[in-house]
Amino acid sequence: MKNMNSENISNLLEKQREHLSRREFIQKTSAGAIGASLAMCGWWDAVAQEFKEDESLPKEESFTAKDMKYRILGRTELKVSEISFGAIQIHNTGLAPLNRAFELGVNYIDTASGYGRGNSERTLSEFLKEHRKDVIVATKWSGLLGYKKEEPHITTTKEELIKSTEDSLSRMQTDVIDVIQIHGAKMAEQVNAPVVQEAFDELKKAGKVRFLGVTTHTNQHKVINAAVKSGAYDVVLVAYNFMSPKNHKEALDNAKKANVGVVIMKAVKALRPLAKSTTPKSVLFQGALKWILEHDSVSNIIPTMASVQEVEEDIVAVSKKMSYGQRRALQFYAQAIDRDYCRMCGTCTENCPRGVEVTDILRYRTYYVADGDTAGATSLYRSLTKDQTVANCDKCGVCNDACPYHLDVVEKLYQAHAMMA
Repeated sequence: MKNMNSENISNLLEKQREHLSRREFIQKTSAGAIGASLAMCGWWDAVAQEFKEDESLPKEESFTAKDMKYRILGRTELKVSEISFGAIQIHNTGLAPLNRAFELGVNYIDTASGYGRGNSERTLSEFLKEHRKDVIVATKWSGLLGYKKEEPHITTTKEELIKSTEDSLSRMQTDVIDVIQIHGAKMAEQVNAPVVQEAFDELKKAGKVRFLGVTTHTNQHKVINAAVKSGAYDVVLVAYNFMSPKNHKEALDNAKKANVGVVIMKAVKALRPLAKSTTPKSVLFQGALKWILEHDSVSNIIPTMASVQEVEEDIVAVSKKMSYGQRRALQFYAQAIDRDYCRMCGTCTENCPRGVEVTDILRYRTYYVADGDTAGATSLYRSLTKDQTVANCDKCGVCNDACPYHLDVVEKLYQAHAMMA
């Protein structure tokens, strides 16, 4: 057990699933989140028997900028801090967390034109007035390059992408964006859309952008592999954590071989049911970050750090390797949530006969329940067409049958609809 590497958690869970049929899994987890909560009542007691609070890590106050570690972001050759800054909530939290992160050596900031309806970028502008030359800024084309099944599949124009970029530059009050990205690609067709390269080439020639990236939450391995194969993308931003499917790691390895920079989001997504204060800070949250940093295909992680305290807790993760206690804690926790945690693999959406955007809805549910972003999640859900929402679901159960992790997807969908419709 002490030699358990970063892949063993997912291997263990897959072996467990082999002993139960899909129907048995759903029957045993029909209570959904309640079942997971009951399971978690026992996991921490089990972990506590394995170890006491890990004392091998330095205290937050002893960590300084000189302790930060950096990696190269693929072919961009940019040197980025292993723990970087996800700015999705900065318009709500203010600049204090970012200022502290910067003091501790963070130099990569990820935002998007759609975060807070542009307010994330506007808030960031205040920070950039003083520190623009010291940081790397990535943003996204939010709400563009949507994929439709009918022809034409991609209706976004080059002019729309260029305008979106110029609007971001204006909001951030900067002359150049280091990494401009497609936001939330689900299909290879979005990655390969000629309009992306056309807009990027024009913007780069004008000195307004430097590198091209793509972000993805759904069908991630397909999107990553398409980006790598195209040769056009310098960076991929992907959701990845200790609960992710094997094919995600394989795709990240493919990106590394092609010298494409890999930025990680949702590194602690699986831990959202827990408040950081409920566990020793060096155990689960730092362990989840360390698990990511064990992968040499990864360039950096962009956790959302909503307070100075969270910044100080998360950044310490770069100090030392994962301890045995942390690894055991993640293993117990993974077993507890295995039958309730959505990996955002996209299989449910691909198989839905009515065109409901199942994966996106489950992601919005996470934003609402786990992240507490009720307004943002509700806005995203209501931006879908009626046919894409649960209002078009007839409870046929195809998504339940298709789910490779045997989740009760229908139950989660109706929970989401009740909250956000």
